[in-house]
Amino acid sequence: MKAKTFGILSAILVVVLAAGALIVYQKARPKASLKMGTPMIAGISAGDIAAIHIRNPAESIELVKGSTGWVVQTRYRYPADFSRIRELVDTVKEAKIGRSFESTGEIQNRLALLSPIDTTAAEARRGTLIELKNEKGDSIAEILIGKTRKRGGKGEVPDGQYVMLDGSQNIFLVDKIFTSFQTGHSSWLAKNPVQINGEDIAKISCEGPDGEGLKYVFERDGKDEEYTLTFPSSGVNVDTALLNRLSDALSSFQIEDVQIRTSGNKGARPSEAGAASKGTGAQLPGKKPGRINFTLFDGLVYHVYPDPDCSETGPCILRIDVGWEKPGLKKDEKGKEVGADKTEIPENQPDMVVRAAQENERLSPWVFVVPKWRHDAYITDLKELIKQDKEEKT
Repeated sequence: MKAKTFGILSAILVVVLAAGALIVYQKARPKASLKMGTPMIAGISAGDIAAIHIRNPAESIELVKGSTGWVVQTRYRYPADFSRIRELVDTVKEAKIGRSFESTGEIQNRLALLSPIDTTAAEARRGTLIELKNEKGDSIAEILIGKTRKRGGKGEVPDGQYVMLDGSQNIFLVDKIFTSFQTGHSSWLAKNPVQINGEDIAKISCEGPDGEGLKYVFERDGKDEEYTLTFPSSGVNVDTALLNRLSDALSSFQIEDVQIRTSGNKGARPSEAGAASKGTGAQLPGKKPGRINFTLFDGLVYHVYPDPDCSETGPCILRIDVGWEKPGLKKDEKGKEVGADKTEIPENQPDMVVRAAQENERLSPWVFVVPKWRHDAYITDLKELIKQDKEEKT
């Protein structure tokens, strides 16, 4: 065979193989339907989705399924709110076509269906691109979210959403609303990192920074009993409303955002810290914080470090780490452990040290951003908890 003929045949073979691979790839991807009443994307399986990339005009968010669950990859791999991920996937799977029509630049502009990365277009005219990927990183589906349709005039409840799909030049009106997914990083974070019941707290104590010792201790013997001030003295008139707020602060703990704890930057803002790094756990910036200890009946201790530099306008930051102490362990007024061997583990709780270490690993890498009203529940000054002192001030 002549070299020229062989070259031509080889070129034809390459084209045929490429065409075949394209056909196989297209068959493997879920298909967009053009018929009214049919699924927006057919054949999609929740189990095949290993990553979700959301790009809006302001930022890019990447959600990834890891070995221990979903994380917000672009927020230091902090755990994601799985209920919102499931809601997004279900909305994509259940969305059905109401109508479709051919797109033009003018229509895309009017319906906010221009690319989110098109910096030449006004932000209000750009949509949100949601891309679903498999574990290999291949795209399963791409959905560009535009405006919602509203019936009955301005301000009415939306009854549909305008979208465009990858590989289609048509605009679809679907019967599901995607507006709640056109949001930033903070809306995808797991907002309740601490999972405890308030009734499980046996003792609440506060220690000052730099070895200042104990500020106060409230204790109770049973889950249904009231707290009693056992240090520095008893018989004072404690404000029960503020004490209840303090005792509920950890069990109702919710965050607005999260930062990474790194050595050297002392709880830097998100823009200042590497997105995938984990530091050694620096203190909060500014003044050194005191510490409020929530000790459970099983010996787990959640140490909360409020921010002494929290401003009136907020938001504020705090951090949490976890330890374990033998139930019944006491501390003197300087905060030193007395009266019990903290290394001795009860026979019926051999795994508590391990559990405490796991909880600490889960919570200690982060600095949590909270609104000021929530931060103010962590009261470090005993005077604020005593009614008679407050009355004297007035």
